[in-house]
Amino acid sequence: MDLHGRQVSSRMRIPGGRERYGRWFREMKVDFSEVLLDFDPELIAPGGLNLVQLSDIHSGPYVDGADLFGVMDRVTAMQPDLIVLTGDFVNREAEELEPALPALACLAARGGVWAVLGNHDFWGDGGQVASMLEGIGIRMLRNEGTDIEIDGTRFHLAGVDDWKEGEADLPLASRDRTGGMLSILLSHCPQIIDEAADMEYDLVLSGHTHGMQVRLPIFRHLARDFMHDSHDHGHSRHGEGGRTQLYITRGLGVVTLPWRYKCPP
Repeated sequence: MDLHGRQVSSRMRIPGGRERYGRWFREMKVDFSEVLLDFDPELIAPGGLNLVQLSDIHSGPYVDGADLFGVMDRVTAMQPDLIVLTGDFVNREAEELEPALPALACLAARGGVWAVLGNHDFWGDGGQVASMLEGIGIRMLRNEGTDIEIDGTRFHLAGVDDWKEGEADLPLASRDRTGGMLSILLSHCPQIIDEAADMEYDLVLSGHTHGMQVRLPIFRHLARDFMHDSHDHGHSRHGEGGRTQLYITRGLGVVTLPWRYKCPP
């Protein structure tokens, strides 16, 4: 499917879709998966890091910003060291983000709230989406990185603009990275994993796939052709010796259809 086709699908609207999909949030059906990842003990303090990842909100026709407050309250209750948001904040237009900003502004973590943009963000005005998020205290990583230290663990956090839209520049994002510390990369699209593994990143956090959203055989086949990758969600290892770990979240929102099947947000 070409870019034009994908953009057309983002314009589709199902009557009553927002009310229907909003029940996932209002009835607390969002599934927070707890994943324990092991790293070289020389790179991480004994207490580890408590990191929360959210992705693919797709604020717009099917996701009402007011329905997100319960999700953000649950995140806050986890007392995370770091919160990362891996793109696709809107369905298509930057203005769709406005209703979600009050809920997103509730997010707080000791190490900050960090974000990258996704392909849907670029279909409208990626710069405007980034500015709106920065306006509520979320720090954007646009082909750049920074060093962070939390409770004795010093790590490098890098983020790239969207790979699928041709905006990602991993060498540029990694220009300030030094060895001897844990390295984490935020990339909306997981297809950057081979390049990240070649550069020996320890962890890549992505979204984009929605975990296939509707897990029926016909949709799974079509979606995997679309993603150009066999990994649709969860944890995997890549590169020499499996050094680079990849985690793909199923995300919160939906596209095209206000429906998930065997794939909760």
